[in-house]
Amino acid sequence: MMKFDSWKTNVFAALIGFIVFFFLSWRVNLLTTSLMRAGLFSLIIFVTAFLFRWMLRKIQAAPIEDDDHIEAQGDSVEQKGRESEEKQENEDSLSEEEIELASRFMKEKLNE
Repeated sequence: MMKFDSWKTNVFAALIGFIVFFFLSWRVNLLTTSLMRAGLFSLIIFVTAFLFRWMLRKIQAAPIEDDDHIEAQGDSVEQKGRESEEKQENEDSLSEEEIELASRFMKEKLNE
């Protein structure tokens, strides 16, 4: 069985394209014209197949996340969550006097 990730796939596609194009145009055109056009068409298919296979390999080569990486991300998210909770607790522990001073300061700045 032929793999679809080799240059043989391109040759096979170009050969099929040549045969189809030649048999569709040999009754309408001269033999030499049909052969030249079929050859050009097969060359175009050959190059297009290379580009198509290259794009397919790029799509399939997307990075796969392993479990260790996912666990490390989860740990860092949990750590960030703990840090934000600690900051929230520190902000909540302001005295009423500090809050009053901060609100007066903001009012003064807004009125300027």
